[in-house]
Amino acid sequence: KILNMAAGVLALLLTLSFAAIDEPSNIVQLDVGNFEHLTQASTGSTTGDWFVKFYAPWCGHCKRIAPVWKQLALNLKRQVNVAEVNCDSPEGRPVCVRFGVAGYPTLVYIRHGQFYVYDGVRDLQNMENFALDGGYEKLTGHEVPSEPGFIETFFDNLEAYIHNANVHSDPVINAVLIGLLLGVVIMLPVTLILYLCFCQTASKAVAPATPGKLASTEASIRARPSGQGVRQRMKASAE
Repeated sequence: KILNMAAGVLALLLTLSFAAIDEPSNIVQLDVGNFEHLTQASTGSTTGDWFVKFYAPWCGHCKRIAPVWKQLALNLKRQVNVAEVNCDSPEGRPVCVRFGVAGYPTLVYIRHGQFYVYDGVRDLQNMENFALDGGYEKLTGHEVPSEPGFIETFFDNLEAYIHNANVHSDPVINAVLIGLLLGVVIMLPVTLILYLCFCQTASKAVAPATPGKLASTEASIRARPSGQGVRQRMKASAE
């Protein structure tokens, strides 16, 4: 009996161990580095439709929908690409800004250069029907925004840094230091532009005359009549 009980316990432990091993996920992890390459969202090209979840790890609603999203990815495998973007990460935040994500989770269906924001019940059946049965067609589509430029990306990253920065333990000192940093970042290009404009203006003001200009000036001076010559011609004219 003891041997049988031990064998049973061992079998149970092995079963639990295998159950704890995560199976490979069918959810594609997207960020600013691979989003456009994989989805080709703005061009509407041939990678297929994408159902994307924009989330934050600390969000309670996002945690509750996570197992449903995982099962949805399995059910839609080879039919619709199911993906997610972590808006709380430096790599994912620019994508979330690009799509104007303001709350979590935000579910977006991308098809042929248009995106549709899912606003239905967040259960497996409804989301699966939305993707497979054309539920997105009942919503207003929006043109996929173009990729952000360098300046926009720079300020997005700066905003994320300021949001997450903790330079000093005192929150007041921390805010002052971040404000000084932001002021330096903004004023540096302005100062550089003003300096270049001043240098260009100063160089024009003190530019030496060229030999050609000097010769032209001297010739005009020689050709200019003297005061005595003018008086003589006026006297002759009067006579």
